[in-house]
Order: sequence, then structure tokens, then C-alpha cells
Amino acid sequence: MSDIDLSHEAIEHADGKNPPRDKRVALIISVFAVFLAMTEILGQNAQATAVENNIEAASQWAFFQARAERETTYAVAIDAVQALGDKESAETKGALRDAITKWQQSAERLHNDPQNNSGTIQLFKRAKAAEVNRDLAKKKHHRYELASALLHIGIVLASASIITGMPFLVGGAFGFGGMAMVFVFAGIVGW
Repeated sequence: MSDIDLSHEAIEHADGKNPPRDKRVALIISVFAVFLAMTEILGQNAQATAVENNIEAASQWAFFQARAERETTYAVAIDAVQALGDKESAETKGALRDAITKWQQSAERLHNDPQNNSGTIQLFKRAKAAEVNRDLAKKKHHRYELASALLHIGIVLASASIITGMPFLVGGAFGFGGMAMVFVFAGIVGW
């Protein structure tokens, strides 16, 4: 074909006289674009969830650390007063025993407070749960990112098939689109 014939063919395509195959490929590109938009939204939501859970885990660990330090401070104070208490008078020993009992109760409440869900035992469990949720959201985000990349490639291949007229590129586009759907499904179910 001469250059004149090629430009004439390009004008026919521009006039809307596209072959039916090109229209079907354009429809495929449109569907891939819709899935791409949805995948991007899912990926952004998963990323935001990962950040929120990371903040929650860090907050719980900070609270855990503060409670554990107070718990340790009570334990050290109890040990110090018990060691010094032997040299005190009977009246002072009674006051020290009362203080030690109060400190032990406070230390126990810092360690295990199921009523307020704020003992170090409960905080440890909450921080670990937030870490698990964060890791799951990160995994989902990565799955959606892979799906997005595969859909981009599928769109490029389908577009290239219209330009070049090579039908095997449409097959490649479907292959990448199919793989993308697998990753989207994996993200949704948390694989």
C-alpha cells in the first residue's frame, strides 16, 4: 500500500467507519477502564485502612508501654519499701503494709483491667489485632496495585490492536485483564 492509501484508511477510521472488530475492542477498553477505576478506588481504600490501623497499633503500643512502665514503677516501689520496712516501728510498718497493698492493687489493675479494657494484657491484644488488620490491608493494597498495572497493560494492548490491526494483541489484553481480575478477587477476599 502506498502512503496515500494508508492516509485514506486513517480518514475512514476518523469518519466513524470503523470495522466492527474495532468497535468491540473499544468496548473492551471501556470495560477495562471501568474496572481500572474501581480497582484504584479499592486500592486507595485499602491503603487508607492500612494507615489507620498502623496509627491504631502505634497508639495501643504507646499506651501499653506507659502502663507497663507504671506497673514496673509500682513493683520497684513495693520492693524498696519492703526492704526498708523491716527497720521501722510497728505503726510505720502498718502504714507501709497498707501502702504496699494499695500499690499491688494498682499494679494488678494496670496489668489486667477487663472492665475498662485498658490493662497491659488487653492493650497487647488490641495492638496485635490492629497490626493484623494493618498487614491485611497492606496485602490488599498490593493486590489492587498489581491488578491496576495489569489493567493498564491490557488497555494498552487493546488500543495497540486497533492501531496495528493485530488481533493477537486483543488476546493478550484479555490475558492481562483476566490476571487483573484474579488479583482484584484476591484483594477482596484477603488472600
